[in-house]
Amino acid sequence: MRFGTALHTYFLERPDFYNRYAVSPKFDRRTKEGKAGHEAFLAKAGNKELINEDDMNLVATLRHSASAIKELELFLTSDDTKFEFAESSELGEIKIKGRLDAINPELGLLDVKTTKNADPASFARDFINFGYDVQMLHYSYLAETTLGKARLLVAACETTTGQVALYDVSDFVYRQTTVEKYNAAMGVAVSYTHLTLPTKRI
Repeated sequence: MRFGTALHTYFLERPDFYNRYAVSPKFDRRTKEGKAGHEAFLAKAGNKELINEDDMNLVATLRHSASAIKELELFLTSDDTKFEFAESSELGEIKIKGRLDAINPELGLLDVKTTKNADPASFARDFINFGYDVQMLHYSYLAETTLGKARLLVAACETTTGQVALYDVSDFVYRQTTVEKYNAAMGVAVSYTHLTLPTKRI
């Protein structure tokens, strides 16, 4: 999760990355010199989050791979894209909220995911198994006020190779099966309240 957070920051909040993160060189802390170097680095880093050189190189490689995908690069560099922000909305009486990676009025909604395998079949399985379809539907509801029925994109960042794939998951998320899964999950939550879950249709 720490790696994923660093990746999101580098992709979506690049100007702020080095204000938040310090890249740690490799120290052999079995030696006196290595211990001293590590302690000096920590003192200089202060309250910044730490990321080691290997992870930093992988983050940079993934961002470079993303830049080769024209539509993804446009999304990540457009002045019209809004990055990393909290959003709230309502479904009937229910107040919902979440944190969106990025939205663009022309391109839609983008979510950045790390994965061990970004090929279409493997990522599709992970997309279901980890509940990303329900999560993306939730995000689409949050973005409705701004985007209407948004185009939903996922940047799948493969941590084993440094490759990135961009998938349009709109048709997959905007299906009745996903709506039913979302409503079932919300139903569990509202069962502890006096609220009524509205019937949401796509």
